[in-house]
Amino acid sequence: MNCYNCGIELDKTTETKEHIPARSLFEGYDEKYKVNRLTVSACKDCNGRFSPTDEEFRNMMGIISQKIEDKKITEKSVRSVLRKDKKLERLHFDSLGKVSGVTFSQGTIEEFHIKNFKGLFMHEYGIVLPEKYTVVVNIDENDWSEATRGILGFFELFDWKISGHPDIFQYKLQPFRIGIKNHEKSDLKPVENEPFFAGLLHYNNQHAALVLAFDSEQIKKKLKKAAHNTQYT
Repeated sequence: MNCYNCGIELDKTTETKEHIPARSLFEGYDEKYKVNRLTVSACKDCNGRFSPTDEEFRNMMGIISQKIEDKKITEKSVRSVLRKDKKLERLHFDSLGKVSGVTFSQGTIEEFHIKNFKGLFMHEYGIVLPEKYTVVVNIDENDWSEATRGILGFFELFDWKISGHPDIFQYKLQPFRIGIKNHEKSDLKPVENEPFFAGLLHYNNQHAALVLAFDSEQIKKKLKKAAHNTQYT
């Protein structure tokens, strides 16, 4: 077995379990929401490294939540933000002096999504995401380009999968291919040197992220081959 993140080989004495997503997103929920949560093998260093990342995302979800079920998460999030920001530099106030917003680290939030994407990749395919892939995250739903909307349309060909409960976490992860038909909504099997994977991660019915992993060299080869074929047809 290997760590889902760094790839180091593990044995029974060094293996820990990383929850995808973090257990903190389930706080305050009934036990029925917590069954069949996904876990992947992780080394102790990687498992501990992402604790601040998990907390930052939990805090963001607690602050933006409008769900009664998230009351416990929200309470913990407020305490955490105030503890970390005693000078209130992350808080925004309106003209009446009331808190109107909180600033969160976009880089940390993106890191949370990448961590989960890597965990799901290990869960789905049984291997660590190779280092040759560049991973990018898009979390701005107001700035999704035509290309991004095309990828979102691709996801309509597949069913959602869950970890724990659909109200907490749903995801889709597939090799991205243009122009396919998939009436049965069956998973695509990666091929050797697969150039492009796409993941859609949805949290607590309130926040979504599009995560893309691409091998630039393979994409260049495919584009060059397509251009060559077009030239001689």
